[in-house]
Amino acid sequence: MHRRRGGGTAGDEAAPQALSTRAREQAELFEAAFKYAGIGMALVGLDGGFLRLNDAFCRITGYAEAALLALDFQAITHVDDLDADLCHLARLSAGLISSYQMDKRYVRKDRSLVWVRLTVSMVRAADGSPKHYVAQVQDLTEQRAAEAALTESEARYRLIADNSSDLIVMSRLTGEVTYVSPSVRSTGWGPGDLVGRDFGEQMQPDDAKAVSRAFGKLLKGEDPGQVRWRGRNGATGEWMWMESHPTLLRDPQSGEPTGFVDVVRDITGQVLQERALAEARIEAEAALAVKAQFLANMSHEIRTPLTAVLGFTSLLRGDPSVQGLAAAYVERIAGAGAGLLAIVNDVLDFSKLEAGKFEIRPQPTRLAALCEETLTIFSGQAEAKGLTLALETQDGIPAVALIDGDRLRQALINLVGNALKFTEAGAVTLRLRPSAQAGAVEIEVEDTGPGLDDEAQAILFQRFTQIDGSMTRRHGGTGLGLAISRGLAEAMGGSLGVTSAAGAGACFRLTLPAPAAELPAAAVDGGGASVCAVRVLVVDDNGVNRELARCLLEAAGAEVTEAGGGAQALEQLALVPVDVVLMDLRMPGLDGRRTLARLRQTPGPNMNVPVLAFTADADVAGDGDLSGFDGLVRKPIEPRDMLSRIAAAVRDGFPDGAEGGHVAA
Repeated sequence: MHRRRGGGTAGDEAAPQALSTRAREQAELFEAAFKYAGIGMALVGLDGGFLRLNDAFCRITGYAEAALLALDFQAITHVDDLDADLCHLARLSAGLISSYQMDKRYVRKDRSLVWVRLTVSMVRAADGSPKHYVAQVQDLTEQRAAEAALTESEARYRLIADNSSDLIVMSRLTGEVTYVSPSVRSTGWGPGDLVGRDFGEQMQPDDAKAVSRAFGKLLKGEDPGQVRWRGRNGATGEWMWMESHPTLLRDPQSGEPTGFVDVVRDITGQVLQERALAEARIEAEAALAVKAQFLANMSHEIRTPLTAVLGFTSLLRGDPSVQGLAAAYVERIAGAGAGLLAIVNDVLDFSKLEAGKFEIRPQPTRLAALCEETLTIFSGQAEAKGLTLALETQDGIPAVALIDGDRLRQALINLVGNALKFTEAGAVTLRLRPSAQAGAVEIEVEDTGPGLDDEAQAILFQRFTQIDGSMTRRHGGTGLGLAISRGLAEAMGGSLGVTSAAGAGACFRLTLPAPAAELPAAAVDGGGASVCAVRVLVVDDNGVNRELARCLLEAAGAEVTEAGGGAQALEQLALVPVDVVLMDLRMPGLDGRRTLARLRQTPGPNMNVPVLAFTADADVAGDGDLSGFDGLVRKPIEPRDMLSRIAAAVRDGFPDGAEGGHVAA
């Protein structure tokens, strides 16, 4: 063989040239086929944008090529067909299918609609990665028009063809079966077993009446919808659940009814599944009820001893004779008790948020004062860590806003407490400013702590999650505080987000609707918070709680009597007038609600005396369970809250213009 210089042969050079020529010819062939194809063709990028189009595609859609190249397929797809198209495309991109076909509508440039049959496949690179899509579009305009014209004359055959997987039954107006599809064998019958017999012969008698009424509606021109019935299995004799979709057949010439065609589906499995789901739902609701009861009991049982712990600790903290090491021990007890109460509150609040039972009650609220009070709560903790607490208020904030102050305070306590927990040096700043949204405010809690990276921010608001989650973590808590705060923000119609970076601190931002409002007159003039010389009956089966309430009330100048239960309270109230009653809800024998009911029904000096619910239950109020009571004093007792609520109840009980210490004198 003759070899050329360099060791190559003529054949070695001719082969690449032949391949190049062949590739060029194939490219030209593809180009001609693409351009002059009788159906629309398009190359579509992975982002949905058009890469290439042929003339047929432009004719079908009514757009010029240049205009289409500036659009994507979603822009010209009818909105009702887009989801199905995107679903198929996602499966194609994921490699679950090699291609797909569907009928859809394009919105032409002149806004008219055109039905097409779309076939899409994917072109992949040599390494298997997606490259682009190939779309072939066939104009179905004429086909759709022809199908519409033939609907009546070919209805019988089209129904059979389209629904061959289901049981097709055709019958006369009398109910006599004239045709049954072969799929009837799945019910234990053959077509010959049923043709010539009455359609309802194998139905459960009670269901046959409902089916007969449905077919009667068809004759009246009404839509019977779907009807369920039980039919006997021809092989086993067992009842099967079936679902009928009946249609009335008419003579193509006269339009008179000639019979029925019924598409029947075996839904036995579906019915069994529905029953199982219903049973599961009942069980789940029962479990939720048990959970709710457990949480209520847990709340009461934990809060009851906490009432004594926190209450008497508060008294000790205010006693000037408690000094030195004893005072330090008291502070530790107070801190531990407050921590335990916070954990209980977190679990219960999150449970209510999950159940959708968290009620929001907007009230006229002094926003700046609320923020200042929140910071005051943490002043001791901040001072102990050497941190600065600051409040910044910008112009444009309403002095009084319509917002749920209690829920806002709860969210801010979580946010400020969290900031102080993780900040070792610097400051925590609470910033109040108007929002870009009309009638809304932004409240920021910014710290100089360690900050959060992207991974930490992604799980920050998840329940039971803490960034410091190791066994040796330095900070306690349930991991619910931020989840609860976000839930509170959303329940109030707002949002909670965070801006942070590792090593650069964190800024939590509450955005809440807070339209301007006016305080009621009682709130403007101070409300008369004194309980001096007010006669209070404390009704509680727990002697420690009665003793604590007595100490707090007598220190404020009130006159206190006690009752250890509902029956004893009624005996005393029948004889001695008082100004207000603190009534425990959970008591053995006669509980607080029944005691109140009997008091209101029995004539006497205290028949109409204000009665405040005195309870450790966390989820009272808002669900009608305080009906008849004049207010609520919670346990553990917050002294200022208890005194103000008692003062308000007594004040509201005065006749117009009356003043003095005793309402029932």
